[in-house]
Amino acid sequence: MLTRSLASYRSNRGAVVDCFLGLSLTQWLMLLMLCAVAGSILSTFFFDGDIWVAAACGLFMAIFVHLCLVADRYVAFPGLISFVASIELLLAPVVASAFPPTFHEFHMAVPLDTYLQYAIPATAALWIGVHWPLNRVLLVTRLECVQPSTLAPRQQRQLDIVLVLSLLLSSFARDFPPQIFFLVTILGSFSFFSALAWMLTRTPGWKPRVAVVMLQLIATASADGIFYVVLQWGGFFLLVYAFRSRWRSRLALALILAIAGAVILQYVKSDYRHYISTHDASFVERVSALGSMAWSKVMANDDQNGMIFGDVLVRFDQGWIVSRIMKVVPLQVPYAEGETIEEALTYTLKPRVLFPNKPQGASRILFARFTGLQLNSSTSMGLSIIGEMYANFGYWGGVSGTFVFGSLVGLAYARFAKLARKSPHWWAAAPIVLLAAIEPAWNFEDISNYIVKSALVLFVLVSVVPAFRELLALKPIWRRKESPSSIAVSRERARFDLRRTQ
Repeated sequence: MLTRSLASYRSNRGAVVDCFLGLSLTQWLMLLMLCAVAGSILSTFFFDGDIWVAAACGLFMAIFVHLCLVADRYVAFPGLISFVASIELLLAPVVASAFPPTFHEFHMAVPLDTYLQYAIPATAALWIGVHWPLNRVLLVTRLECVQPSTLAPRQQRQLDIVLVLSLLLSSFARDFPPQIFFLVTILGSFSFFSALAWMLTRTPGWKPRVAVVMLQLIATASADGIFYVVLQWGGFFLLVYAFRSRWRSRLALALILAIAGAVILQYVKSDYRHYISTHDASFVERVSALGSMAWSKVMANDDQNGMIFGDVLVRFDQGWIVSRIMKVVPLQVPYAEGETIEEALTYTLKPRVLFPNKPQGASRILFARFTGLQLNSSTSMGLSIIGEMYANFGYWGGVSGTFVFGSLVGLAYARFAKLARKSPHWWAAAPIVLLAAIEPAWNFEDISNYIVKSALVLFVLVSVVPAFRELLALKPIWRRKESPSSIAVSRERARFDLRRTQ
């Protein structure tokens, strides 16, 4: 009996190790073949058979399908980062070539093929970078089959207190002094931590708590006219739900619908912001106005007096920015050779509450320097990670720098994933620290500043607050369902292993 168990364990362990980035060799071959065919068809019928367009479409499809295939095996946060990057850096620039925007400044500054020759390997480097550390944690190590326990009454009370206090902070964050606004914002995000903890453990009552948190976020974003945070948090909640519900094809449909919803928001965002600036509307009136605008756009039969699709597409397209960097650097502006990275790390380690003279508006300064375009004081745009790496190190250095950035984010998430095998609440804590990495269009300083400061806040809370020490305990709080020597379990049983039984 013992011999059979050891043989079964070794066989199962070998099967797990044979996987790479969550898929077996056979699955990878089928995925690559599917994406090659899809990319070729799209390129042939819509872009005159351009090989670089075919490669871009194929890579986008590969990232999208891979995300859906592994979503039931772990909370696929690295896949979400890669998916957003592939939309902004590959899909949107390709589609924009067929639907150009009205303003010439938003056109590609270099030929599309020239841009894609850098964007494709850089996006692939980011994709691999954010995944390989998680692959090592979840595939090479021995996996135990466990079922998350529902929250104990004391933990429920603690999480509800966190949820209420965080909702209050986030609702009145604008009323705090600018020096502590970021701290209040991070503390306010713990309402999502609470809702995710309820959701992950499937404790009865998790649905209304998630609804309250998301509705409050949507209402706040609607009142301010800033929607990217809704997409970021909504994306992570979707991944957690897909993980707990074992979604694959349904996740693909949900992502497609989410993209459609984001497009609709972009159609009405300009009109909505104009409404906010010209009307002294109450909170409820602002939310109601946004809903009415979105519904009118969905039900409209024409785009008369509205934005054309090319102008909407610019909101998702980072390619035109990267292309301008490729045109300006190094012909007009020399490579920064790591200067922006060094400055970002320096500013990240200086809290504004202790250094009130810390410079502001770095994004606009960098944008003007490396693109040649001046932004007004009310507008802020990032170079994107691949754009900033190119501005510093050129083609090969940009690809390598993007891989290093992705690897650092992947290593941080892999740490959360490892801790989550002992306490599911670490899955809920991960987005508090790493949420900014979902938006690869930001500058390195923006992302690093968010990650470092939020990680510090999380560390302090876990260290000094008893409730967080208990919820994020390193001791196991799972109810074991199988013996440690067994890796594969049936489809019907919820588990946290990565191997699907056929």
